[in-house]
Amino acid sequence: MNVGKRQTNQLTATAYHEAGHAVVCHKLGFRVVRVTIVPTTSSVGHCTHENMLRRVHLEYGNYGRLRLEKTIMVCLAGQIAQRLWRPRSVRHYHSHSDFRQAADLALHINCSETAATAYLEWLSVRTKEIVGSSWRVIQAMATDLLEHGTITVKQPSLNQPITRRELEFFWR
Repeated sequence: MNVGKRQTNQLTATAYHEAGHAVVCHKLGFRVVRVTIVPTTSSVGHCTHENMLRRVHLEYGNYGRLRLEKTIMVCLAGQIAQRLWRPRSVRHYHSHSDFRQAADLALHINCSETAATAYLEWLSVRTKEIVGSSWRVIQAMATDLLEHGTITVKQPSLNQPITRRELEFFWR
């Protein structure tokens, strides 16, 4: 395989991954600030959003359970979107930190590994449904990320007509 093509495929996988996080985050009612596929020393892409666990006190039992569920779903959305784009693009290490955060939160809510695993599977199904119903928006955002590298709320870079049309609601 040509090195240029491999890098292009990895960048496209990252674009779908980050677009998945961003669109699901938005669909679940949280504000997305910035989405980028410009690599840093610690990551190949990133979705910056409001603190979804703000005012959630994990030490007080199940208070904030809905926010915890939504946070888990946003964590799972990147790999789900990337897998929907191209299943063979996903490697076990791609979403390690996302999955670790989701698993930790699921374990906190459920207190047993068996229950946490079942809970993660259920939230994964729910997240797959959101990703599937939002696929055109995820595709449009991934295309825009590939063209511009970074999208911010303050300066959306929506040059392509289909991208503009699919994402215009997103940055309101």
